[in-house]
Amino acid sequence: MAIGQQSQIVDSRGRHLRVVARSDAYENTLTGHGTDRDKTSSTRIKPVSPSTDRQTWEDIYHGDDLGARMVDELVDEMLRRWIRLNVTMRDDADSQENVEAASEMMQALDELDAPEKLSEALTWAQVFGGSLIFIGADDGGGPDSMSQPLRENAIRSIKFLDVYDRWDVDIASEYGDPLQPKYGQPETYRLRSSGSVTGAANMIDQVVHETRMLRFDGVRVNKRRLLRNGGWHDPAYVRVEKVLQDFGLSWSSASHLLADFAPMVFTSPGLSDTLALDGAGVVMERLLQMDLCRSTVRMVPIDEGESLERKATPVTGMPNLLALFILRMCAAARMPVTKLFGQSPAGLNTTAEGDLSFWYDRVEGRQKTDLRKPLMYLIKLLWLAKDGPTNGVEPKSWSMDFEKLWQLSQVEETQARKTQSETDNNYIDTGVVTPEEIAQSRFGGDRYSFETQLDQEMREAEAEAEPEPEPEPAPMMQPLDEFYRKVGAQPELPLDQPPPTPVPSAGDDRA
Repeated sequence: MAIGQQSQIVDSRGRHLRVVARSDAYENTLTGHGTDRDKTSSTRIKPVSPSTDRQTWEDIYHGDDLGARMVDELVDEMLRRWIRLNVTMRDDADSQENVEAASEMMQALDELDAPEKLSEALTWAQVFGGSLIFIGADDGGGPDSMSQPLRENAIRSIKFLDVYDRWDVDIASEYGDPLQPKYGQPETYRLRSSGSVTGAANMIDQVVHETRMLRFDGVRVNKRRLLRNGGWHDPAYVRVEKVLQDFGLSWSSASHLLADFAPMVFTSPGLSDTLALDGAGVVMERLLQMDLCRSTVRMVPIDEGESLERKATPVTGMPNLLALFILRMCAAARMPVTKLFGQSPAGLNTTAEGDLSFWYDRVEGRQKTDLRKPLMYLIKLLWLAKDGPTNGVEPKSWSMDFEKLWQLSQVEETQARKTQSETDNNYIDTGVVTPEEIAQSRFGGDRYSFETQLDQEMREAEAEAEPEPEPEPAPMMQPLDEFYRKVGAQPELPLDQPPPTPVPSAGDDRA
């Protein structure tokens, strides 16, 4: 329908509406800007195909050093400083018992190779979009009960942790009750193990309930893309694949340019005539002889009128251009230059403190979103295991925190403790905290801590305790006696009491 013609749409009075076109951008019919002749008008975001090309992601991780570093550096930082546990076994437990329980739990995690298994699972989650850790928990049910929920209160022991990437498992079933919080999420997985011999057929091993698994996901996607991906998230390489290709091509082109940096230029009178008479073979033989002499005797024989010289290839602006490719690569990877390339280019924040602060903030965020929940679940199961650190008794309260990634120098640590000590003294003087709380908070654990923990039980007990009775008021006579003593007068006595015998003073002749 042409602009200005009446449409079939009518308003409430039956009048036909006219078609009106509106533009929200500039166009230039002479230059073609903003019209169909504009080259940029055809630019579109390339549709992203489902992330089911396993071989591509595997090749990037194993064959591209930057692609592998993007994943490995993030995972290594997430687990570099590991965790610390704060445990309170029961109300009457002393600090030593709590520290020992936390230490035994850390030892149990080490015996299961938990840091290594978590590192592997997080790596495959980034590379392939998802991974699982199968918890080898013995709850007395046997192999046939693997498809049933884990009986947490019946766990005898946790024997091992086994890692599977998303291509090693199939989603066997999903939660189907829309009124439940896990609706649409996987309920059971089917583990697939390929034979150790190359080319061996896959063998279906076991259907396992999701409560026996720790799941790790890649890049967040919506439900529609999750469905296209077979129930899994995107690999980290989906968004950066094109940038990786461009970066690799730019450096490869630079290396080709360096290989042909200063070519030799040979001029000879009548060269074009010789080539026209099918003398290419003669010319090639002449060039080979010249190159042989240059390599062996370091001299080049030339005839009259001939010349041989090097012509340098101009590379003006090449370093700046490559630096921009570096920044583009870092932006795509969401990593500072110091972490992705190991060194800051000149002029780009040589101290790198701001970059590292941003980087550690990102890593701490990923620890909370990707690692905290599955790790807390694993620790809980270890508490409940009968042969676990506490023989199946879960502490009254416990918490897990990731160690700080930013480490202070010795001088900075000393200054920080001095400042904290001054702050603690102010709190004690004003009655905010007690010396016992400060001592326990700073030195009660296995290392010095800047975090202050209040003794809530002591404070509640003091609040509930009956107040001390106020002392009875002294007899009225006592204040009067004090008054008479000060003014040097004698108090009046009752009539039924004789006056006191005066005590002679020193030098009194009447004595």
